[in-house]
Amino acid sequence: MTVEARKTLSAAEIEAIVALANRVNEQDSLTLKLNLDMLKSRKGDVSNDFLFYHEGELIGFLGMYGFLDSEIEISGMVHPEHRRRGVFSQLLAAAKSECIARNIPSMLFIVEEKSNAGLSFVERIATTYDHSEHYMDLTGEGKTPQPADLELVRASSEADAKAVGHLMAVGFGLPEQEMSKSLTTDLSNPSREIYIARAGGKTIAAISIFKSDESSAFFYGFVVHPDCQGRGYGRFILWSLTEQMRRSGRTRIGLEVATDNSNALGLYRSCGFEVRTAYGYYRLPL
Repeated sequence: MTVEARKTLSAAEIEAIVALANRVNEQDSLTLKLNLDMLKSRKGDVSNDFLFYHEGELIGFLGMYGFLDSEIEISGMVHPEHRRRGVFSQLLAAAKSECIARNIPSMLFIVEEKSNAGLSFVERIATTYDHSEHYMDLTGEGKTPQPADLELVRASSEADAKAVGHLMAVGFGLPEQEMSKSLTTDLSNPSREIYIARAGGKTIAAISIFKSDESSAFFYGFVVHPDCQGRGYGRFILWSLTEQMRRSGRTRIGLEVATDNSNALGLYRSCGFEVRTAYGYYRLPL
């Protein structure tokens, strides 16, 4: 049995990770969150992926995903037939060593609320619950008229990315410079699109879309400036872009929303989205 760290993943390794995730999802009726687009586009500068092999078979995986300098998100799984043998503990030990070497202050474990194995593990290692997010699928339609003063366009410049970074800071309390830098990188990623909405000459809303394949789209980072909420902007933006994705042949459209954000949850439901599952985030200081 061996743990192997990777700075990049080969096509065969990604295929094995997907196969393992499918096995776990089928066994436990889950929808594991693995951020496959990030797995496929690792920069190769640091080790973010840890694979556990037994007799040549991948039986465990842990992936790390960095969005903020203050934390790193953790997702992973163990083959159902190899649980309770210390597999994930060994993967975590390797990941913790990497995080400590990179001066990352804390780990944030993503655990689906229906995962008994995941919940048991985060309880055992004494994490602290941080927050939860609903995953929602588009199941209906929520047509809405376009506000007369609203312009919705695709972001294309560093100035656009900075404007969205400012919105993320105002709307979500996220670090503005980190967000602007990350969004600037996303502009050149062919699987990601960022849209901005302007009203009265100002950028008042933004949303990002990840397209993992030809049939699916995932909305994230949806923010409307607090001063502009309640005017129908958000509803039109979401409806307009879901229709655009549908016209492009994408039949699976999803998004995530904080479970305590009742206003956003109501908006998404009014646009045809329904809750499919929820993910809890559990923090472990290093």
